[in-house]
Amino acid sequence: MIGNRDIFLDRTNVNKFSIQLNHCGIQECAPGYTNSFQSNPYHLIHFVLEGNGFLELDHKLINVHAGQAFYIPAGVPAKYYASLSDPWKYGWIRQSLPHPAVSG
Repeated sequence: MIGNRDIFLDRTNVNKFSIQLNHCGIQECAPGYTNSFQSNPYHLIHFVLEGNGFLELDHKLINVHAGQAFYIPAGVPAKYYASLSDPWKYGWIRQSLPHPAVSG
């Protein structure tokens, strides 16, 4: 089955963490599936479970395959896409940094 299974994490007591994990999932991609963005407010970590694909980050093209992971920092333009012959399946975590406390 090709698709995306999302898991939303409970936001109770998130102020106790310096990094907040707020969304994660598993994506099984169709050949050539592409995701890109110019600016993302979240840090993204992908763990490639099967297959392979490509990451375009910082003007570099990187081949990523099963057993590897990649990180996309917040605010950095990126594009990643599944191989046409052996598309990947990956788990991913989206995390944000907490907003500074406002004193008043």
